[in-house]
Amino acid sequence: MSFFKNIAGTLPTPISVVFAAGSWASVNWRKSEINTLEKRKAGIEKRLNELYGPLYGNRMLFRASIGALEKKVGTSVSEHLKEVERKRLASELENWRDFYRSQLRPLDIKVNELILLHSDCIVDEESMARIKAFAEKSAENNYTMEHWRADGEWDKRSQFDSKDFDYSNSNGDMEEHELFEEHVLSTYRGKGQRSLT
Repeated sequence: MSFFKNIAGTLPTPISVVFAAGSWASVNWRKSEINTLEKRKAGIEKRLNELYGPLYGNRMLFRASIGALEKKVGTSVSEHLKEVERKRLASELENWRDFYRSQLRPLDIKVNELILLHSDCIVDEESMARIKAFAEKSAENNYTMEHWRADGEWDKRSQFDSKDFDYSNSNGDMEEHELFEEHVLSTYRGKGQRSLT
């Protein structure tokens, strides 16, 4: 009998067992929360480093290019191209097309490459919708550019006809680019936080 008394005296009391189990559960819960936060942080860093950081720089260059042109012509791209259409300014249309092909299109191509390579960084429906709308506009602009060619060569001003001067064939509508830029800037400046899911 004294054997059982000695064992009973060394066994933990029910309160000790509950306290130990509670402590263990608390420590494991904290570890789990820290692990979850570290994974979320890594996801944010990946979105910033691989997608939104490069997009931010890209859109900064795009905006600078547009700004330089608008400063040069003294009005918005849209207004400038509407004037080109109205006055049939062939040399200005040719300048715009060259500028678009050499400055703006390469930046849009880079955006599409980033989207292709890092689409796993797009985590919410709003971002997906905005990026999809940009990609569609980019494809539309590429299609429009095909009408700027004849026999595999870029049209020269001597070849322009009434369709060339039509504003809808100029790729001058920058609304989708501006909406995309706003999305990129707000996501990047918000450090990707709004995309946490």
